Amino acid sequence: MEHFLVVTSSMEQHTRITMILKNTYPSCMVHAVTSKEFTDQINIQNFLLVIVFSNHVQQSISLSITTGHSVLFVAHNDEQGMHAIQAGADDYVLLSQVDNDFAIAIQKIITRRKIAPPQKLADYSKGETYELMLTALNEVIWCKNTEDFTLEYVNDACETVFGYPPFSRLIKITFKHADEQKATIGAELMAKALTTLDGLTVQGPGPAIVPRVRNMYIMEIWIKCPRDGKLLDNVKTFLKEQKQIITGTRGLNSIQVLFDVDPV
Repeated sequence: MEHFLVVTSSMEQHTRITMILKNTYPSCMVHAVTSKEFTDQINIQNFLLVIVFSNHVQQSISLSITTGHSVLFVAHNDEQGMHAIQAGADDYVLLSQVDNDFAIAIQKIITRRKIAPPQKLADYSKGETYELMLTALNEVIWCKNTEDFTLEYVNDACETVFGYPPFSRLIKITFKHADEQKATIGAELMAKALTTLDGLTVQGPGPAIVPRVRNMYIMEIWIKCPRDGKLLDNVKTFLKEQKQIITGTRGLNSIQVLFDVDPV
């Protein structure tokens, strides 16, 4: 049985959403709580989806993400919806269009969840911490196998000295949009998705060196991927899937998402 949590203080909103959900999921359970009751409820039940109405945005979205739940936000306008996505919501629908768009938005989120379930960020291990420290050094540091004298590790300073990355492939992801906020949101959604992949070093998102060209704002993410053909193919497939998800998000359909492997 599917369980949905609706965060609202309006009985009318609860009744309206319940009717729509029952049409798609006849046996589902719909729980309605106010923001004050939300904290207790979210920690004792695993919900298929948390539906948040506009007056409960910040606390409800933050706590839903922390507990690994997907969030659909019901907004009064597009600006409010984009702020919710920036805060971590998976998608939003306009209150005035709930009857038409609600079921479609829910299905999109559930499909994404099956592809890449929400995960909590793990703490760095001691080994990862040492590697991060070495990566930040400006001097070239290497580790050599004393039996066959092959190099097992070279830090990123190698690229500064020799002009190429050490044992890795670089992928640059560029986001362009006439609206700076939407370019930023698109990049943040990709960065969030990349946290579900292991074995990558991700830098960004952040503005490009030239942050605006021909009235288009430009954000970038850089990925360092080990020289593993299978892993690189998996990453490319993942990036294409995420591009479709981002450009399919309400308000971001006109964003440009570009990939460049080993940029010169």
